[in-house]
Amino acid sequence: FYLTKQAYHYLYLLFLFLAFFAILLDAGRSATIAYTLFIAIVSMAYRQVRWELFGTYVASWLAYLSVTYAASLAVVNSGGGTGLRIARESSSGRIDLWVNALQCWSQNPIIGCGFYQLEDYPNLSAHPHNLFIQVLTETGLLGFGFLLYIIFMIIKRINWQQPQRYFVTAALLAIGVDLFFSGVHIYPVTQ
Repeated sequence: FYLTKQAYHYLYLLFLFLAFFAILLDAGRSATIAYTLFIAIVSMAYRQVRWELFGTYVASWLAYLSVTYAASLAVVNSGGGTGLRIARESSSGRIDLWVNALQCWSQNPIIGCGFYQLEDYPNLSAHPHNLFIQVLTETGLLGFGFLLYIIFMIIKRINWQQPQRYFVTAALLAIGVDLFFSGVHIYPVTQ
């Protein structure tokens, strides 16, 4: 809309700012990577909006750092903690989750091990924070093949000749990155 509509032109930048600011506040690391990839590709492909998008992206980071700094000052002044903590230090054990999920899948590769069977491992999350591995684990090669078919049909139906192809490419790559590292598409209500 920002590229094609003149009415409410800067309102779309406000939406981008708020969306990324919300991702940062939620500490969504994979979504942050996906959003950054999206903004980078769109900024490179559409020069006429490059600086507005980059400025909005930087403003989101500055707002996030300001809020985080102010919150850390409040915690330090109340005697509850120390220092500024911008990012989580852990990987959320994703490699352990992925190995656990693939071990579960290897027990029944054709039909998988069933929905949320990873709860059998109390030290790990109930899902592997990777949509592709989760579908493979829970539904086996049958369900995974169906997922690949859906992705293929979506890509096949895209008109790659349109001027918006860079936008579509950026969106698909960003969604792919987030699907690969996140569980946000699996439990959307809580995210």
